[in-house]
Amino acid sequence: MNFELKKLSLNDNEEVYNFLQKIPKSENGFSNKYNGLTYDKYRDKLKKDDDMSMGFGLENWMVSATEYWFYFGEKPIGIGRIRHRLTEKLLENGGHIGYAIIPSERNKGYGKILVKLLIEKAREMGIDKVLITVNNENHASIKVALNGGGRIEKVTDKMHYIWVDCVGEK
Repeated sequence: MNFELKKLSLNDNEEVYNFLQKIPKSENGFSNKYNGLTYDKYRDKLKKDDDMSMGFGLENWMVSATEYWFYFGEKPIGIGRIRHRLTEKLLENGGHIGYAIIPSERNKGYGKILVKLLIEKAREMGIDKVLITVNNENHASIKVALNGGGRIEKVTDKMHYIWVDCVGEK
């Protein structure tokens, strides 16, 4: 099977825009900031997020993050986000990696592949360990993070904190 992560691009077109509208705006702790935008606002957001991935235009509380589209063949089916570093707040809620698969493509094992590819990208960025925070009721994502080499560090009344060692992952 042919899976690929493609970094957000200023050339992303209506195909990507339409795919992003299929992922809920907020679900299981993942925020899809593109859902519900007009096409023109989406184009503006691409520019802003591309700048932010390089550290430009960040407010004091923000960290650089890179957005990726997850493709199966020629079709985008998921979104992944890697935060380049963590703040105290992101250590509590957010972590390094966030992801979502469009509802019609869930329960097919794609989340596991997406997380593996995101961990590889994090390693390429020089991140040795990534934190994935998962809502307790999101059993599928807990399983995906553990299958990706994760270890549960702690569990609170709301969240699982799962660390994945990027060094040596291939």
